[in-house]
Amino acid sequence: MKEALFAIKGVTCEELMELLNGTWSAGEEFLLKTAGYFYPVRLELRFTPLGDSCRVVHVKIKSSGRRFWGETFVVCCQEGERTLLKVLRGRGVGRIGADNLGYRILEFLRSRLEFTIEEVSVF
Repeated sequence: MKEALFAIKGVTCEELMELLNGTWSAGEEFLLKTAGYFYPVRLELRFTPLGDSCRVVHVKIKSSGRRFWGETFVVCCQEGERTLLKVLRGRGVGRIGADNLGYRILEFLRSRLEFTIEEVSVF
């Protein structure tokens, strides 16, 4: 998926964007399918500001004994009736979908903030 939109309740964009900075590892390893094989990988995310409500996310895919190209995404937040977190793939071969990355980012944020995901749309 190239684009994913998460509708969130119980948190503001300011709270979300405050935590999306620096570099961190995104959760546990998971299996990534490539060329017909599955490899255990771990993601390292590096966030750089792109305005007040957006971040560029440089994704490094790490796997023991394997090399993968990185991916680049943009994460933006918009407030309204609900808080919307939009994840867009900027560059990369598409090994990681915007929905997959969005869920991993929200998993990390949920360990620090209390909120509910009300709706997810993928494009």
